[in-house]
Parts: sequence; C-alpha cells; structure tokens
Amino acid sequence: MRHPIDRLVSHYIHEWSVGLYDCEIEEAVVSFPELVAYGQCATQLKPYFDAFGRDAVLPVFFDRLIREPQAELE
Repeated sequence: MRHPIDRLVSHYIHEWSVGLYDCEIEEAVVSFPELVAYGQCATQLKPYFDAFGRDAVLPVFFDRLIREPQAELE
C-alpha cells in the first residue's frame, strides 16, 4: 500500500498524461471521486479480511518495503 496522497497524485498524473483528465488536480479530486476512493485501503482490504481472516492477509506498506524489505515482510 502507498500513502493515499502519493497514490492519488500518481494516479492523477497517469490519467492526465494519457489524456483522460484535462483539469488541474484540485478539480480532478472533486470531479473524479475514484481518485480518493482508490486510496481507501481499509475499504479495499475488508473483503479479504472477511473471506480469509486477518491473520491470512499481510498488508505491506510501500515506503517501509523499500526502506526495510525484510522487516516489513516479517
């Protein structure tokens, strides 16, 4: 998982670069609610927790994985 704001900015830049968004990021956040929704990790993880149990799901954080891969996976 990435920090929600980092993820949102990256998503916006990608969509803008391929021509799907033609507005500033401030307007895109209001006009395209999926930019915020995609960063709501708890909402996305819940179905996996429900189906497999919390002990069977390993949420991994991108920044920590880059800094200390072994520690994050442990």
